[in-house]
Amino acid sequence: MLRLFPLWIGTLLLTGGTSQATERPGDYFPLALANRWQYESSEGTPISPVTETWEVVSRKGAGYVLRIQQSLLARDAPAEFVSASSAGVVMQPSDTGSEDGQPQFILKPPLTLGMTWQTSAGRYEITALHALAAVPAGVFEDCIEVTFWSRNGQARAVTLYAPGVGMVQRDESFTLLGGLGGEAGPRQGRVSLWLTEWHVGPAIADE
Repeated sequence: MLRLFPLWIGTLLLTGGTSQATERPGDYFPLALANRWQYESSEGTPISPVTETWEVVSRKGAGYVLRIQQSLLARDAPAEFVSASSAGVVMQPSDTGSEDGQPQFILKPPLTLGMTWQTSAGRYEITALHALAAVPAGVFEDCIEVTFWSRNGQARAVTLYAPGVGMVQRDESFTLLGGLGGEAGPRQGRVSLWLTEWHVGPAIADE
């Protein structure tokens, strides 16, 4: 059963301002050893909450290895490789490359409204600037909203990144093939993550 948060959580408000963010892509996903983000998942309930923790655990080449732990799972999810540069923020499995051998960008410049790019997984678009996110960890202003559509058309994700903090919210919807209890045909699933706490240290070039 999905936990229903108050309706104001996750409300996106596009405020006035320029049509381009001034920060670099990496400012929206700060990277340094021991950086850590904890999220509450909509898969939990008030009695049995579900949490997801992201932690930068080591360096790898020009980027970092990100460990993802979910309280529902006995084992950690596969580690991710994350890097940030002037070309954008990359996030992909740490042990393999993408299907086409190209970096999987989750955020690319210029940070302008309507900016789009393609990866082997699907299409991304910056769908809001200067957005407001209200989550358990607090209220975050000037967020960038990125919307992703999977190549097969079966999944969509809306992610909010706050400058100097990282991902503060993600709402995923996806098609569930088959049904439960004799249902026929696909159903729509949904999972959300809301930031509850975080620790972000200063980036050090030669860690």
